Amino acid sequence: MRPVYPKSNLSKPAKKALKHPYLLKNKPMRFPNQVRSIDITYIPTGRAHMYLTCVIDWCSRLVVAWRLADDMGAAGVCACVEAAFAEHGTPSILNSAAYEGLLASNHVLQGMDGKARWVDNVIVERWFRSLKSECVRVGEYETPAVLRRLVAGYVEQYNGARPHQSLDYDTPSEWYYAGLMAA
Repeated sequence: MRPVYPKSNLSKPAKKALKHPYLLKNKPMRFPNQVRSIDITYIPTGRAHMYLTCVIDWCSRLVVAWRLADDMGAAGVCACVEAAFAEHGTPSILNSAAYEGLLASNHVLQGMDGKARWVDNVIVERWFRSLKSECVRVGEYETPAVLRRLVAGYVEQYNGARPHQSLDYDTPSEWYYAGLMAA
């Protein structure tokens, strides 16, 4: 038997971690690509697990990029961020306490100061929760290829067909692209 409740917090910042000013306090999210968040979670697959990195736009809730990797190395996470930049452009702020070089070279401000505020990644964490309860569930998937197909299908459905109350019942894609046209 294994518990299904959240495990101990592994997201505490290192004591020597670089700190960045918190840029989101009292900041309204008014348009796409203003602020994005990134986070990573793990999903069991057979006898091992895969790490899922996700980048979400705060204004539209659009999943702008995701990547599965078999380790938590920075290369997979940076590949996810680079894919988000390539497909959707660079945001003004990426709420992340890591990847300083990549973000600085793309002129993206970092918005986390390492104080572990619960709101820093609440949008990505909520998306992970929805993914795991609606798609991945508690079951384990035998191969990374099966998991990759499941996540891809879920992202497509989430972005393009799932209305959100906070978006006046539009989908994240509708909200994101309408916001880009208005900007």
